[in-house]
Amino acid sequence: MNILRRWARIGLILAPVLGLLVYAVALGGLWGTQDGLVFPQRVNVLTYTPSPAGQGYKIIGVTAPDGTQLHGVQSPAAHTTPSPTLIMAFAGNAHDVGGMVLWLRKVYPRNTVVIGFNYRGYPSAFHPTQAGTPSQAAVLQDATAATRWAQAQFKPARTWLVGYSLGSSVAAHTALKAPVSGTVLLAPFTSMAAVGTAKYPWLNTWLVNKLLHSPFPTQSWLAQGTSPVVLVGAGDDGLIPPSHLPALAKAAGKRMVLNTTLSGVAHADVLDDPRLPPLLQRVLISRRSP
Repeated sequence: MNILRRWARIGLILAPVLGLLVYAVALGGLWGTQDGLVFPQRVNVLTYTPSPAGQGYKIIGVTAPDGTQLHGVQSPAAHTTPSPTLIMAFAGNAHDVGGMVLWLRKVYPRNTVVIGFNYRGYPSAFHPTQAGTPSQAAVLQDATAATRWAQAQFKPARTWLVGYSLGSSVAAHTALKAPVSGTVLLAPFTSMAAVGTAKYPWLNTWLVNKLLHSPFPTQSWLAQGTSPVVLVGAGDDGLIPPSHLPALAKAAGKRMVLNTTLSGVAHADVLDDPRLPPLLQRVLISRRSP
């Protein structure tokens, strides 16, 4: 009996230590793989083979501030109408932005120029693999540089930023760095830490924030903005909890133009929902530059 009591006491002492050890190992594993989770450097497979003549686009190039040469997609290939509406597309972390550019061009077919750049290190069906390695700093730098370049190139009457998933956070930040008429966030999230702790509830949010290389604090950036905001959530989003949308709406405050959720839609299917184009058309057409 004495031996059993002794082992029981040892077990009581060791249990918390072992628990902390398991937690530390699991946290270390996530820390080591986080860049691959945020930037998997793969894209969805398109259901068609893009061709400049068939889809009406061209490949453009921009030099990032650090000298990296970036490829982008512009639709239409030629645009001569003065003062168009410029739409900058920011894709998800496993999304070929070229497909998003062509989709937005169909949504807004008149007097618009749509431009998008894949993230560094990402492949594309439209152009060679993007140079460099993705990171939050590089992605945000490139987005700002591309938007300012496009504004100088086309001198648009209005500029709208449209971001999907990870791109929604990129769009929210870009709106702080360039004059824009509005920001559209599709399937957005408040922060990468909040997404991570929703997926792994045993994680500590404060600790995750400290360890994240790419926190993407969308809610914080949105609260600092001054331009109109459109929020569109996915009703059956298995990645981003429904609590994110009202938190983002609160951050936008009186700048909110539209806050809606597409019922029955999964995270990956937002851009395919037939209800989305009419919503976006109504918003863009009804707004004017500040």
